[in-house]
Amino acid sequence: MRERGRVCVDSSTVEAKKGGEMIGYDGFKHRKGSKIHACVDEGSMPLSISLGAGNEHDSKRFDELLDGLGEAPKELYADSAYDTEAIRA
Repeated sequence: MRERGRVCVDSSTVEAKKGGEMIGYDGFKHRKGSKIHACVDEGSMPLSISLGAGNEHDSKRFDELLDGLGEAPKELYADSAYDTEAIRA
């Protein structure tokens, strides 16, 4: 397995006009849909991807994204949505 240097974690809400199983209202972005969570390397290549409901907090998918890497990265960048006590521990 390749050594992980710097990785970045973020999410994006995708609008769901016809509904579906993993749909929720993202109150922050005022959209009904699903969230795509991704962990990418320095070259923006996806390393791990997770799908969730639009109303689910970003931090809930953090562990799932890191588990998909296989090993902890040396440096990890994320926005304030991932800044929780459980993640910092």
